[in-house]
Amino acid sequence: MLNWLDTLNAKPWVRTSERHLREAHETVALKLKRFKRIFIQKGEMMKTFDHINRLHDSKNYKGIQRVMRMLYRDMPPHWMPRYHKYKELIRYCQFLEDIRFANAVERANLIEDLRNSLDMGHEVGVSIYEHTLSKCRY
Repeated sequence: MLNWLDTLNAKPWVRTSERHLREAHETVALKLKRFKRIFIQKGEMMKTFDHINRLHDSKNYKGIQRVMRMLYRDMPPHWMPRYHKYKELIRYCQFLEDIRFANAVERANLIEDLRNSLDMGHEVGVSIYEHTLSKCRY
């Protein structure tokens, strides 16, 4: 039975069908996400990112620590797609904590380390990157 499946998977029409199915799924998922954004302006992670920035602007570092604890508590398992977004938001909170008392050289290093660790494949990573570019004066 296993040999039959291996030979079936090796056939070009099976691989082509898989590729077409994957492309169709990605297209439908993208269109659904765009449609969802009409009604829900921002996703949960982006709302959390905005909340962290509001706390930082008001210099509420205890609030940032609470958000960081909440993110740790609610973090999904590492194989879930949102896991990396949680990690990036936690890293961003830690960055805001660390940069408060850093000198100019340490700030430059912290900013560079944060930017190098971001995943530019999703909205949270891009937003953190753009935010640190626009506010390098931290």
